[in-house]
Amino acid sequence: MSPNQFYILCFLLLGIVACNPSANKEPKEIDPFEAAMPHGAALPSQQLTKKEKEKLASAKGRSVQNISIEDLSTIVNENDPKLRIYNFWKIGCSECLNLNQQLQKIEHNKEDKLELILINVDSKAKVNLVNTYIREHNITAKVFQIDINTANGDLNNVFDKWNNQLPFFYLKNNTDGIDLNYQKNFTDDELISLLEPLLL
Repeated sequence: MSPNQFYILCFLLLGIVACNPSANKEPKEIDPFEAAMPHGAALPSQQLTKKEKEKLASAKGRSVQNISIEDLSTIVNENDPKLRIYNFWKIGCSECLNLNQQLQKIEHNKEDKLELILINVDSKAKVNLVNTYIREHNITAKVFQIDINTANGDLNNVFDKWNNQLPFFYLKNNTDGIDLNYQKNFTDDELISLLEPLLL
């Protein structure tokens, strides 16, 4: 290539870059609330209520917390005026995931009287999948993980009705003496009918 041809080629390339409007655009700023929404369900933050924004902001970047049987036992035996729901779940249990969503919706409406605690029983090797689920589904409840492969027998010391079968959720209020467990699917109406008398 002759020097003249080289200069002509450089001139043409500079002209192409200068005429490309997208080259001069600044990167689009990501709405932090959109980033917290599930894929394909993002809404601009101005369309969300104040309470929804607060919930989404708290969900963004959340991670599961690994916990020992001893620490979980301490939490379960605390005297809390709120009714606590402990929902056991795994990534591969669709009924459990549905319960997570149903119970969280109820908690958001009754958060002054109810606390939801989600207990994941996947192996530690699936922690990335668990964290992805938490963030994509805007889970704002506390999420603990116990490796069921090593702790299954010890769980019976905390939840005496636990039999390694899912779905399973446990209602506890030490102040009012509530100690109930359920191992079945519920419709939204059935859950509300079950919980409302306990929240009076």
